[in-house]
Amino acid sequence: MMQTLKEFTMTVSTPEQAIDRDHLLTNVSLYPGSHFVAMDEPLAHAADIRAFFAGLR
Repeated sequence: MMQTLKEFTMTVSTPEQAIDRDHLLTNVSLYPGSHFVAMDEPLAHAADIRAFFAGLR
């Protein structure tokens, strides 16, 4: 997450210099899980895929 913030705040040395710390912590704490849903919740992900394709049969 910090890497992303560094990319968006390239005009300053650290993201903290451009973004209020409370705002930064709120955004980071609201960011759930990772980009890889299948790794975080494999059973739920498989169930979603099955439900989606069930209507196509």
